[in-house]
Amino acid sequence: MEPVGVGRRAVAVLIDSVLLFIVGYAIASFTGGTTAAGFEITGAPFFLWLAISLGYYMVMEALYGATLGKKAMGLKVIRQSGEPLDWQASIVRNILRLVDGLFFYLVGAIVVWVSKSKQRLGDMAAHTIVVRARAWIPLVVAVALAGFVPTESVAGAPRYGDMVLSDSKGGKPKDTFKPTTAKIFLHANLLDVPSGSLPRTPGSPAPRQLCPICRASLLILQQQPVTSRRRDCLGPGVHA
Repeated sequence: MEPVGVGRRAVAVLIDSVLLFIVGYAIASFTGGTTAAGFEITGAPFFLWLAISLGYYMVMEALYGATLGKKAMGLKVIRQSGEPLDWQASIVRNILRLVDGLFFYLVGAIVVWVSKSKQRLGDMAAHTIVVRARAWIPLVVAVALAGFVPTESVAGAPRYGDMVLSDSKGGKPKDTFKPTTAKIFLHANLLDVPSGSLPRTPGSPAPRQLCPICRASLLILQQQPVTSRRRDCLGPGVHA
């Protein structure tokens, strides 16, 4: 796996720093360290925040291989051998974060830039590298967008009826299919569009909702004249 350089790691550090900033503000609020200009923590509150910060990095990386910032950016810390990070490596790596993090992580960035394996001092001591993993941000955005369906869009979606499934284009309706079936065709008649210009004929079956993939592909009919034309679904994402 290819080690990751400074760019994505810097964004991950920024995300983690925002989270730890919130923790620092909470500690300052409880200890009376807040002011009109912000907050200040010194003495025991500062060491409490430092212990929480280091503990956050150590625990998250030992248990999950990544902090929340790294997960958001699709990064993961592993041993150079490719094995998952253990507690010893996580502790060593993050104790040296106190050195790598000097001057807003400038020390760590310089060491990563000049290192062939893109390691900071903590990585070198713990024999670890940072590699790419599955990012949280695209997944969260995809789930949020998939679940967000405005009322207007639902009301404005075209409706379809007489839906049948078959194993060939124009074939007889079927209820069951063999695992070896290459394609499954969905035949559907357009009943009406948002304007309601195509009323449902008496005796026709009530319209049923298409699956999201089919419905998305059929939305183009909103821009075409209303007819009794048919649309064929050839499987997920393939339509004729």
